[in-house]
Amino acid sequence: MANVKVVISLCVLDEKIASDLEYELSVKDRIETMKALHENGVGVVLFISPILPGLTDVKALIERCGNYASEIWFDALELRNEFKVRMLKYIKESHPNLVNLYDKIYRENDQTYWKKVKEEIKILCKDKVIKDRIKIFEK
Repeated sequence: MANVKVVISLCVLDEKIASDLEYELSVKDRIETMKALHENGVGVVLFISPILPGLTDVKALIERCGNYASEIWFDALELRNEFKVRMLKYIKESHPNLVNLYDKIYRENDQTYWKKVKEEIKILCKDKVIKDRIKIFEK
């Protein structure tokens, strides 16, 4: 099978946060899988998704995993319905320092954070000479 690519999603490097978000595979296992696929000639797409405001370190993810990926895709955290209630509760209980940021983004619909992240991604991907597919709240 020519041109096969495997897409692996990661949104954080922190195992505790990943566990809180109910990742089935650990961050370590995902990275080891990316490395093994890459070393065996299988194309890998790192899908940084969802980007969690204040929790996802895009630069650290690219630095840690970028060498194993032929492409890096990005997607912002979108909150709707019951998931929005659960996520905002999680932020309030586990990361209270981020409550104001989440309120600004998800209650006031302020897009300043996403504009900043999008510019950061463009710079990081240009420097890494990696194809980038960016989806961050394009309206």
